[in-house]
Amino acid sequence: MLDKVKYAAKLSFIGGSSFFKVYAVGSLSAVFSFTIGLLLFMYGPYNQPGNLGGSAGIMAIFVVFMIAPIQSVLLTVIAISNYFVFSMASSHAVKKVANRLLTDKGESLLYPLIDRALDKVISDTSASDKQNWMQKGFDFSLIQMQIINNIKNQSENKWVKKLLIYGFKKLKVDDIPFNDPKLNIREIIKDRVIQAIREMANPSKKKFWYTILFHWIAVVVILIMNLIYR
Repeated sequence: MLDKVKYAAKLSFIGGSSFFKVYAVGSLSAVFSFTIGLLLFMYGPYNQPGNLGGSAGIMAIFVVFMIAPIQSVLLTVIAISNYFVFSMASSHAVKKVANRLLTDKGESLLYPLIDRALDKVISDTSASDKQNWMQKGFDFSLIQMQIINNIKNQSENKWVKKLLIYGFKKLKVDDIPFNDPKLNIREIIKDRVIQAIREMANPSKKKFWYTILFHWIAVVVILIMNLIYR
C-alpha cells in the first residue's frame, strides 16, 4: 500500500512539474511578446493625432484597429493564446504521466480503479442482460458517462483519474458482440481503456513550440509593419 502511495506521489510530481514548466514558459512568452508588441503598437505611427482624427476611448481603439488591422489581430491572438498554452500544458502533463506509467509497467495501478468505476454501473452482467441490450438498441454512451462521473468522484490521484477519463472517452464498443454468451465485458473494457492510454502516451511539444514561435514572429511582423507605415 505504501509503495502505491509513493508511486502515486511520483506520478503527481511528474505531472505537476511537466505542466508547470510548459505553462510557465508559454505564459512568459505570451506576456513578454504581448507587452513588446503593444508598446510597438502604441508608440508606432498609428496613434498619431492626425490618424485618430480627435477620436477618444473606444472610438480611438476602433479607428486604430481599422488603420492597422493586421497588427491588431496579431496582438489579439497573442492575448488569447494563453488559453491554448494552458490546454497544451495540461495535455502534455497527462501524456508524460501516461508514458511514465506504461514505462514502469504500472498498469496494475489502473485496474482496481477501472473495476471500482465499473462496479457502480455494470457490475456482473449476465448473458440475458447482454441479449436485452442488443434487442433494445443498447446505447453504451449513457453508461460511458456514468463511468466517467464515477471516476471523477473517486478520491484517487488526479493525474491517474485524468488518464482513466481519457481512456473511457476514447472507448468504442460498436464492434463488441454483446449477444455472445461467453463475452467478458469487463476484460474487454479494461483492455481497450489501457490501449487508448497507451496510444496517447507519446508526449510532444511540437504544437507548443509553434505557439512560442508565433508569439515572436508576431512581434517581428508588428515591428516591420511599423517601419513600412512610416
